[in-house]
Amino acid sequence: MLILLINHLLAQQGQLRRELARFEGKVAEIVALPVSARFQIQPDGLLVSSAEAPLTTLRFSPSLLPRLALRDEAAYREIVVDGDALLGAEIGKLLRNLRWDAAEDMSRLFGDVVTHRLTRAGATLFGACGELLQRLASQYAEHWTQERPLLAKPDGVAQYLQEVDHLRDAVERLEKRLAHLENRSHELPSRH
Repeated sequence: MLILLINHLLAQQGQLRRELARFEGKVAEIVALPVSARFQIQPDGLLVSSAEAPLTTLRFSPSLLPRLALRDEAAYREIVVDGDALLGAEIGKLLRNLRWDAAEDMSRLFGDVVTHRLTRAGATLFGACGELLQRLASQYAEHWTQERPLLAKPDGVAQYLQEVDHLRDAVERLEKRLAHLENRSHELPSRH
């Protein structure tokens, strides 16, 4: 499923596909448990599922997904690349630069003329007339984040993710300290 989605987005971005095609035949894997995808790069830059051992694996926690979706550069640095660093960098670049061209998909469904009109209408709606919609959206967002907290505020989500990162780092430091103390206790002469 992930490969189909990536291929759909790649089909809309010829430049990314051409850059990826330089790695034709190489196998890579993206792992964000419980989701993983192992794929081989085809001559046209698209991906096909593969059972071969990957040359590179990109691993990250699913908790990074919201930050990756928000294009948080610090989140991209937390992706662990095992194996071929050059291929890993190219796959990372792919993840960073994939974009959805909604107008192209709409054109396939409704045709070019209807899509053009919808796009123009949307621009008008979100232009001068869109101010009213923007106010309404703002009021609803305030309602759902302040009065009836159903949605999380972006600042709150960012703070939560930062606190999770700090907690994870503190746990790692504590584990290292415990391992160090455990090693020292084995080195001390025993008293009988």
